[in-house]
Amino acid sequence: MKKSSLVFNSFLTLSLLLTFSCSEDEINDGLNESDVTDISKRLPINIDSNEGSGSGNGSGNNSGVRHIYRFYKDGSHLYTVDYNEGVNAGFNYEGILGSVLSNGPTERAITRWHNLANGDRVITTDVRQHPAILNDIQSIYYYNAYGSLVLAYYNEFLPGTTVTGQMTSAVGRWRYEGILGYADDIAGNKPVYTYYNSVIKDHLYTYDFNELGNGGQGYVYEGVSLDL
Repeated sequence: MKKSSLVFNSFLTLSLLLTFSCSEDEINDGLNESDVTDISKRLPINIDSNEGSGSGNGSGNNSGVRHIYRFYKDGSHLYTVDYNEGVNAGFNYEGILGSVLSNGPTERAITRWHNLANGDRVITTDVRQHPAILNDIQSIYYYNAYGSLVLAYYNEFLPGTTVTGQMTSAVGRWRYEGILGYADDIAGNKPVYTYYNSVIKDHLYTYDFNELGNGGQGYVYEGVSLDL
């Protein structure tokens, strides 16, 4: 009877180990490298890039201030502090949207979000003001200190936000893309005007109100979203 129990227990232990191993493999096999975000490095946004390198458009200063560049391609705008990101993705450079600091408090952090379903991108200092994003955020995967691929903990904040891993979903359509920089809370900053084109699903941000005024070219004016 004891021998039978020993064999059964050994079989049960082996079965559990195989089940756990398969489950972990299935999780890793179902992920693409592009779905993985190393939160500690705030990827894929590289806020420590050599600003304007090779572009002839950036100042390349070391004062902790950097530019947000605006790019456009096929009905979609891209906003980045890495000039090369836009160029390498085949976007056309449209100019500098404004300047941001490399460090600051969470409430001043400007984060970027990408809609994987329609290509739209949003930049904001408070994603909670965007219910469509807040209720549809994709789960964040990253490599921990041991090199293991894990989900952001349910109570872990995404950098620059008050969003936790618990608020994300595997089927979420909005991907967190990191911190562009921090808005400087000083007098004299320029307001950034926001427009949205519901046909081509594109947000346009500009410091020049005369570019679209109260709306135009299919874009609806949404108001001032940032001060840079």
